[in-house]
Amino acid sequence: MEPYEAEQKPSIVKPVIIGGIVGGVLGMIPGVWTCNCCCCLWFAVAGVISVLIYRAMAPYLLTAGMGSLLGLSSGLVAGIVSSLVLFLILQPQVTDPDNFDPTSDKTRETVEVLRGFYESVGFPEAEIDKAIDQYYMVISSMTPEQALTNFIVGLFLYIIIGTIVAVIAGLITAAIAGRRRQYPEEPPPYQP
Repeated sequence: MEPYEAEQKPSIVKPVIIGGIVGGVLGMIPGVWTCNCCCCLWFAVAGVISVLIYRAMAPYLLTAGMGSLLGLSSGLVAGIVSSLVLFLILQPQVTDPDNFDPTSDKTRETVEVLRGFYESVGFPEAEIDKAIDQYYMVISSMTPEQALTNFIVGLFLYIIIGTIVAVIAGLITAAIAGRRRQYPEEPPPYQP
């Protein structure tokens, strides 16, 4: 029984790593990463890719549980990959003391970018001034350590939400693409 099952049940490691890395890297490419704002798209892609790769390796019916496991695992890999990259890129900016000084040049540049964005969206001048005042109030009351803590908590939430989306994507993909006609269910027991 064991030799047959070992041949018939492929490892989930390869599909999970490939799906997770593809989802994590796509989530970090400038411009492409914005699709993660749309229902964590790249996390869903990680779940789908891992299920499809596993599906190609497995000759038997792929269950919803296995699809969920593949989605969960690849979502975690994608979240860890993208969060590490985000942390390495943004951590120096998040903890820069100039970002918390209302009189610094960086703050003035940020305020001008915010003002330009609000004007392009069509916000009234009174609302823009109110938003800018709130921005000044937040940065003057926050320290670099608090900003770093908020950033790390945000990354953990990002991983959790993305992983949930990857689980759902893996579950749906397993339900749609998980069936093969060779076996109605998992492999039959080995008979010598």
